[in-house]
Amino acid sequence: ARALFLGGCNYSYPRFFLRAFPTTEADVVEIDPGMTKLAEEYFDLNREDFPSLSIIHEDARIYLNRTHEPYDLIYVDVYGSSKNIPVHVTTKGMFEGLSQNLREDGVAFMNIISSPQGPGSAFAGALMNTAREVFPYATLYSFSGSMTERQNLIVALSKKRAFASLVIDPRYGSMRIAAVEPEASSITLTDNYAP
Repeated sequence: ARALFLGGCNYSYPRFFLRAFPTTEADVVEIDPGMTKLAEEYFDLNREDFPSLSIIHEDARIYLNRTHEPYDLIYVDVYGSSKNIPVHVTTKGMFEGLSQNLREDGVAFMNIISSPQGPGSAFAGALMNTAREVFPYATLYSFSGSMTERQNLIVALSKKRAFASLVIDPRYGSMRIAAVEPEASSITLTDNYAP
């Protein structure tokens, strides 16, 4: 199996993933070589511990545009905060790049910060509307249960499989991961229009 992580930061999730699935190959695209250096110096990233880990220092969208690798899993976490969103990784072109690099039975996940509904939900609504133009199955998950609170949300994407409406994992205690429907949006985010 092959996994792609767009956004490395301190590489904690790619390392966790490779420990859990040691026969998996993982490519991590991190735009800032300085972040990789910080991960090595302060977060114990030792590349020799992960021989199947490849690090590519490049913009995530450029990587998706120039390569068409068959990945089983793609995880996108390139948003610095709710106020620091690279527009070009929220558009229909980005979702098309994800689709082109994802196996037919693969899944992709995006970590975003938004409210599912209410005053802070414009981003989640527009992003989900855009995702659904490319992926037949696109589900938004909340961890908090609040519909109007600004929070980390997960977007799950697939070409062929529907996602569960509720995920309960005993490893995480009483935490419930529930599918939520964002406030409707008529906006499709494109490279030329992403308000």
